Amino acid sequence: MSRTLPRTPIAELVAGEHARIEGIARRLHQETSAPFSGRSCLAAHSYIFDHAPGGGLGQRHDAVVPFVVEDDTGSIALVVGTHVELQLAVFLIDDAHMHAIGASIIRRETRALGGGVGPRYEHRLDFDTRVSVSGAVLNVEGGGLRLAGTQRWPLVIVSTS
Repeated sequence: MSRTLPRTPIAELVAGEHARIEGIARRLHQETSAPFSGRSCLAAHSYIFDHAPGGGLGQRHDAVVPFVVEDDTGSIALVVGTHVELQLAVFLIDDAHMHAIGASIIRRETRALGGGVGPRYEHRLDFDTRVSVSGAVLNVEGGGLRLAGTQRWPLVIVSTS
């Protein structure tokens, strides 16, 4: 996200422009689950770092659902699909805090690898947290605006709290 892009109040958004908004992320209709902790959230990016020779990032997972951002002037829904970049708050998840479906399998496989697999990192956007989002302002059928990602202006979601 361009830090030079000024924040625009939601009530002042104009279709066809590239804009950055700040506000509170609110659940719309759906939610996703972070793969290691099992916590319900709006977006998650997770991976395991492999310390073994030739290792690196493995078992990556990205998920984001449509949600609403509210500020003091109004609210706007996000259209998620292609051209989405996540820059979310990071949480280190150890074995004791893995509660997602399949967590016991991940723990067993980690032990079978002889400890080569390192920390599990989970980046999440939790409900009702502060967020900064930039993207293209689009008109939608029936009137109204949405913030979305395009090839020129990806939807960049940054947790700020």
